Amino acid sequence: MDKQEFEAIYQTYYKKVFNYIKKKISNIQDAEELTHEIFIKLYRLRASYDANKSAISTWIFVATNNRLKNYYRDRKEQVTFDEITYNAISEEFSPEVCYMLEAQRKELMECLKKLSDRERTIIIRKYYMGERSNQIAIEMGLTPGNVRIIQKRSLEKLKKLLGEERG
Repeated sequence: MDKQEFEAIYQTYYKKVFNYIKKKISNIQDAEELTHEIFIKLYRLRASYDANKSAISTWIFVATNNRLKNYYRDRKEQVTFDEITYNAISEEFSPEVCYMLEAQRKELMECLKKLSDRERTIIIRKYYMGERSNQIAIEMGLTPGNVRIIQKRSLEKLKKLLGEERG
């Protein structure tokens, strides 16, 4: 396959690959970067493509899925409290309300520390980072159902812990 043929393939499949990755990871910058990496790799390996073995679309999507697996594996580390940034409380609130909100945030952080790493990671990713259960499951090597069960049990633990802190 020469450069012109590859350019035509790039023009045909770039958006498809990008949209597919974007749905899987929901981070546009990472999706763009991964898409570029995939096409750079495909360009380098273009001489190894054999049309008798598979369609060009199959070759591209196998490479895409392999790169996504590596991406998930690389990101498998646990979310830490350092990744949670505190958003400043709006100036429209009174000092009393700001103080109360800050106290509640600290209380919640203390209770989160009492959860296991896996429980805490799921709660943080779901409620703070806004990730979907399916995405969390893939990155943590769990099933989506398992993530939802852990999430439910973790919320019950948090509710109990918050009740103990207050009473």
